[in-house]
Amino acid sequence: MALRNSFIDVSSYNPDTKEFFLAAKNQGALGVVVKLTEGSEDGSSYVNPRAAAQIRNALAVGLRVSCYHFARYTSIADAQNEARFFVKIAKQFGMYDDTLMIDDAEVHSAADYQSASLAFLQEVEALGYKNTGIYSMKSFFTGGVLNSHGFGSRQIWVAGYGVTSLGIDNATAWQTTDHGIMGIDTSLDFDGAFTTGSTSGNIPQAVIPAPQPVQHVGHP
Repeated sequence: MALRNSFIDVSSYNPDTKEFFLAAKNQGALGVVVKLTEGSEDGSSYVNPRAAAQIRNALAVGLRVSCYHFARYTSIADAQNEARFFVKIAKQFGMYDDTLMIDDAEVHSAADYQSASLAFLQEVEALGYKNTGIYSMKSFFTGGVLNSHGFGSRQIWVAGYGVTSLGIDNATAWQTTDHGIMGIDTSLDFDGAFTTGSTSGNIPQAVIPAPQPVQHVGHP
């Protein structure tokens, strides 16, 4: 764990202005993970209405941009369906195929949550985004809901507040607080996947469509 680079994550709760991301960068953020979707296209079909502007303005100030999907799946087939929705929106937003794509798996909604979560990531990869990872809270990994060693070399991003150690030896990122940089979720990146390298594609503004009206259901 040579690095301890800071990054933030944002959803529709958070601002989407260039000024916001510049201020975050000035406070030490090197990357941002933007919520794109939640659920499935034939289910809640939720797309973060601020995602396009958040991506565009984070890139504009030089932050490394990754994307996340809030999981609701109840089975392997459902997980694969949600993965297809996530990828569809990422492609609509012009995200390059090297973009880090994260499964936000914090609702224990499937009997075999490990297999469903792995199926989600495998489907994302099969559709062209090979750089993937999973996010969940420490208790899911230490309590047996998820096995961090069951995801191969993928990114393991763990939420653990108020602790000095995660107790998860292959964690690659640690969400340490929800009141950090700019008063929001702040994490440490241990191997650089969230904060270093080319800024995921310097997407031209014209490539990113304006947010379309969507059904606002579930987690914002």
